[in-house]
Amino acid sequence: MVSWNDTQHEEQQMNWLNQVYLSIYNDSTKHSYINYIDRDVPNWMNVYYHTHMQQLINIKHIYDKNNRFYFEKTIESIG
Repeated sequence: MVSWNDTQHEEQQMNWLNQVYLSIYNDSTKHSYINYIDRDVPNWMNVYYHTHMQQLINIKHIYDKNNRFYFEKTIESIG
């Protein structure tokens, strides 16, 4: 976790932080810990759910068509 009090340089600091993150992520295995949802992970459904993705989409479609169980990285329903 990172924090700072200097709001004058916030954009510069965030850009630096994002570059560090990307340099680490680009060298990683492209898998992620499911209990730590990262909103910036590209192709997040595949990263988090991989081989179970289609099965989870089907379950979501059957049991949660109205998206009641929503959070930032909710499995998308089909149909």
